[in-house]
Amino acid sequence: MSGLAEYKRLNTRKASILHVGGLRPTGDPFASNFGLRPLGLPGEEWPEDGKPLLFVCHMNLTAAPAVPPLLQDLKLITFFARTAVSALKKDNGDGWYLRAYKSLDNLAPLTPHEKVRVKRGFECRWEECDDYPNYDDSDRVVPDGFDDSEAGKEGARVDNVARTKIGGYGILRKHGA
Repeated sequence: MSGLAEYKRLNTRKASILHVGGLRPTGDPFASNFGLRPLGLPGEEWPEDGKPLLFVCHMNLTAAPAVPPLLQDLKLITFFARTAVSALKKDNGDGWYLRAYKSLDNLAPLTPHEKVRVKRGFECRWEECDDYPNYDDSDRVVPDGFDDSEAGKEGARVDNVARTKIGGYGILRKHGA
């Protein structure tokens, strides 16, 4: 087995990329989307952090082609954040809010908060892909005798997928990059 083939064998992880827009909208409230209308359970309130948070997206994991084991029991994730640009704090509820649902049953569109709306939202579609670690990822496994420059050659396709995704590897960026 070549060094590159061994590198791929040791490091390939399946991921699901979320493509925003570029498709004919279905109008299905359960479709993954950015900025349209979130789903929630009856009685759930619009999340606030001193003031209403902006609905960013919801991801219907039942439509995703590859779901990592950690998320296998989830069906839908919704994400809200402050409208002001700032770094996300560590704790859920501190400038951002993530809701995870284990069932799609009883979910219904939440009434959008009139103070925080995006001008235009988009339905999304999922696509499965192979993902690889960045060169400084601690999970990266380098076979003995493998030349790192081989992984970066054109056509090798062993890059980290820096897109909105679930699964695969994290997107590691240096501060300020």
